[in-house]
Amino acid sequence: MYTTLRQLRGLCSKPVWVVVYFVVVYSAQAQPRAAPSLSSANSFADTVGIYHWGGQQAQGIPSGIRAILDLNGHVARIAVSPRMKVDYNSGAGCIENFHLADVLDSRDLRDAIGDPRLKVLILTVYDGTSFADCEGNTHLHPDFYSQANTAAVVQEYSDFVYRLYELFNGSGKKFILANWEGDNAIYCGQAYVYANWPAFRQQCDDQYEQNYAGNHSPDESVEGMVLWLKARYSGMTAGSERARAAGFPSLDVRMAAEISAVHFLKDAGLKSVLYDVLTRVPFDYVSYSSYESLGAAEPVSAITEDLSSIRSVTNLSEIIVGELGFPRSMFGEKMLSLTNAVTTAALEWGASYVIQWNLYDQDVAVDFGLFDLNGNITPLGDYYKERFCGRGCATPRRKGRY
Repeated sequence: MYTTLRQLRGLCSKPVWVVVYFVVVYSAQAQPRAAPSLSSANSFADTVGIYHWGGQQAQGIPSGIRAILDLNGHVARIAVSPRMKVDYNSGAGCIENFHLADVLDSRDLRDAIGDPRLKVLILTVYDGTSFADCEGNTHLHPDFYSQANTAAVVQEYSDFVYRLYELFNGSGKKFILANWEGDNAIYCGQAYVYANWPAFRQQCDDQYEQNYAGNHSPDESVEGMVLWLKARYSGMTAGSERARAAGFPSLDVRMAAEISAVHFLKDAGLKSVLYDVLTRVPFDYVSYSSYESLGAAEPVSAITEDLSSIRSVTNLSEIIVGELGFPRSMFGEKMLSLTNAVTTAALEWGASYVIQWNLYDQDVAVDFGLFDLNGNITPLGDYYKERFCGRGCATPRRKGRY
């Protein structure tokens, strides 16, 4: 069960590998924990957020942010790239001459981000300099990073961060710029499948040069990712310094480097972002797209063990669970209790933020959403509405729900 490499190159097609992972690996034996008291709801809403990326009911970014805020959430994650019109059903084709800072020219988006209820916004960002065609992997090609191209990437992130300071200085908001699942990005969209299914690995390897801007192997893409993440961090640092010099001193803008493999690539003798990239680049947070942990026989213990493994490798405790989710069609009634148990375990471990995938269902087989394909709230949506709301507006918890 896998898609073509061309389909995998579309960033928002990533949940396919997640379903594959659960089908191949999962045999849930976890004993779900009881939900923490709703007295902690404010803390929950400040640290647990919702990913808004694509889905049949998506109608641009601003409406999705507002949907999260209307559930009483304070933390959201969105994706910004030259293909964002396609991702959010607001237009066709790749945005020509895309520049990250120009995204903030939209008054509707600025108003949604500026809503005082939104406290933390994590952005999965891809710059127009190295991802101009919305399809290729130029940003992972080491030879792309000439002095001129590197300077252009740095400038694009600098301009974006400066614009954030200019617009939201003094708002108390935090912005975290991240990438999408670095390991999957390197291994044809499906790192776990690459590591474990020889047929897929062969298919990926055979087409690698064509699909990765001339790279001959994933090892070259590892080197490209090092250069890309370094340029992003340099640009963000320069943008913050420019903003402070211009009199915009008060905004919290950080960088997260996202991984999707803790053990399985290293166990297969393959390079991974955790071991072969993060040890060589600067960042403020590690973001962990946590499906490896969720697919373990005991996901509650696995999430804490894997977060500890990430901390031991990076010597950093500022770790975000960048994605967490269980498809309804596969997990049925267990989905809510598992979501609650794993989220609770991650928060008790000390995760900085936990992000639920996804606001909207993407299709019948990828039903992770708080809202289904018809726009109706799902049991997961009810769960978050209750947890975010707190004592002042929550309905009584239904016995045995989670």
